[in-house]
Amino acid sequence: MKELTQPKGVVIPEKIHLLGVNIANAQVNSSISDSAGWDELTLNIGSATLFNEDYLCRLSLMIDMEKPGEDGQPPMIKANFSIDFDFQIENIMELIVVEEGSKTVVNAARQLGISLMGIAYSTARGIILTRTGGTVLNGLILPVVDTAKLLDAPIKK
Repeated sequence: MKELTQPKGVVIPEKIHLLGVNIANAQVNSSISDSAGWDELTLNIGSATLFNEDYLCRLSLMIDMEKPGEDGQPPMIKANFSIDFDFQIENIMELIVVEEGSKTVVNAARQLGISLMGIAYSTARGIILTRTGGTVLNGLILPVVDTAKLLDAPIKK
């Protein structure tokens, strides 16, 4: 497999613009009425990054939470959030390498991905805190995580 050329540019935070946030899915289902037992919640996070022909960037996060049921019963709590973040990066051409072939490949600087993921995940934490108000997950704050690791976590279908 051919090694991809690495971009040489520098990420300048002031050149990153969050154009929009789309909450594609936000649901919390529960068979219990209180928040007892959050420590048993499992958290799975997946991400995907896409560029369009204008080199605008969409970062998608899928966040799933589940508290298993007892004795083979359905989950006591199941929550799913899918959130898309649209970015414009003023100096994008310094931060990506486009390799044309049978399939166009856009290789972005790792630091750009980490920066965008930091913005997206932080924003998602606030959205989920707000959206879970009045539910069994009221007051739930997602943990602080290493956003570099989230870049390598694909969305599970």
